[in-house]
Amino acid sequence: MRKVLPLAILTALAGCATPPPPPPPPAPVVVERPKPVFPAPTPAPICGKPAEKVAFAVAALRMQMSVIEITCDARGQFNAFTVKFRNDVAAQNKVVGGFFGRAYGNKGVANQDQYETAQINQMSEAGQYYGADFCKTSLPMMDQVLALQDGKALGEYAVAQKFDQVLAVEECTAPPPKTPSTATPAKSSTPAKSQAVKKS
Repeated sequence: MRKVLPLAILTALAGCATPPPPPPPPAPVVVERPKPVFPAPTPAPICGKPAEKVAFAVAALRMQMSVIEITCDARGQFNAFTVKFRNDVAAQNKVVGGFFGRAYGNKGVANQDQYETAQINQMSEAGQYYGADFCKTSLPMMDQVLALQDGKALGEYAVAQKFDQVLAVEECTAPPPKTPSTATPAKSSTPAKSQAVKKS
């Protein structure tokens, strides 16, 4: 005869069974904040040479690093940056100064000061716009820049960031290559000396 277990024993055995794992929590919803909208950049009166475009990018990178230093309490990293790339940043700043000299003549220095003030103000406003997220996304830039080997790598890195500039400098287009002339060379106007013929 088949024995029937008491209900109490069956209930106890069911209580010892491993409960199923709880369902995973829902994935957090990441709301990506759109970029802040700034006034359109002022067009520069002249085009920029390739080296000048790089110099403007390095200038923007330096100012962005300054904003990160102040906003995110990264003075140590910023000081390390200024020490490591002091000569490179100074050289690029000289190139930017040359551009403003070409573009604005004797008002070049004043216009360069205005550019730097407007550029760093715009970057500071962007930092305030992003709030606490600014330091999360911007602090890694410090380590990335400090890992660069030299000034050439610094310029390439700065250009790759594609910073929003307050001054729109279009890159000068290279002139078309000169083609060799196919014109027939002009004949000399000097008459050739005739050779005397001796009579026999």
